[in-house]
Amino acid sequence: MSLQSISQTDIRIDSLVCITPIIARQIVVDLEYRDLLVIENDTLKANIEDYNRIIRLHEVAFNMQKHQINNLTEEASILIQKQSLLELEIEQKDQQIGDLKTQRNIAGGTVGGLILLFLLLL
Repeated sequence: MSLQSISQTDIRIDSLVCITPIIARQIVVDLEYRDLLVIENDTLKANIEDYNRIIRLHEVAFNMQKHQINNLTEEASILIQKQSLLELEIEQKDQQIGDLKTQRNIAGGTVGGLILLFLLLL
């Protein structure tokens, strides 16, 4: 087997370099090995790009979850404030009911006492 080469001193088109079959086989093996390495390298680069894309997607999902947690925390805080206001309003209503019951009892006692007094006077 022979390969055409370019000499540093003579650039004739028909210049040939003779190599032994063993070296020619080794060259073919090396070229095939290089081809396999190129394919493997391209595959590894594609895998790295896929992993980077997956990492970016996980970061986006993490940030969305973090944002949702912040929103839920704010909503919980607002609900706690509303609950406190409602409890305060319930206490005020209970106080008003107690005051009205006291007024009713006083008015009822006064009316009952007046009726008894009126009946006694008759």
